[in-house]
Amino acid sequence: MLFRVASFKRQGRKLKFDSFIYYGVKMDQMGDLWFENRILNTKDRRKKVYFKKCLCTGRKDEKGRLVFEGDICEINGEVVGEIEYLKNKGAFLLIAKNGFMRIPYSFLDKNEAKLIVKGNIYENEHKGK
Repeated sequence: MLFRVASFKRQGRKLKFDSFIYYGVKMDQMGDLWFENRILNTKDRRKKVYFKKCLCTGRKDEKGRLVFEGDICEINGEVVGEIEYLKNKGAFLLIAKNGFMRIPYSFLDKNEAKLIVKGNIYENEHKGK
């Protein structure tokens, strides 16, 4: 299973996105993340450093980049939305910008929709787009 890890650092009372970690992190059978024989904090957002796991959909966009949970995507030049993973369903959804339209990822595969990754929800330069 492919995934990337978003790391956050506390600045005052808020968590600020620091960077993505792609290599060196392992996931055990319970879903916990490990880096160099220590477990990463993925549960307690009050601590100084916090990590969030972003799963890969297994699909690439039109430019050949892998699509991950939390990515902001454009479909066929029209709909802009965020990829979200529903843990209880085991499925990926594309949540449209207004939040009212939820497109199952399997529907996108079936209809061969052309996705283009515009950014992700964590980096400042893509917020609000």
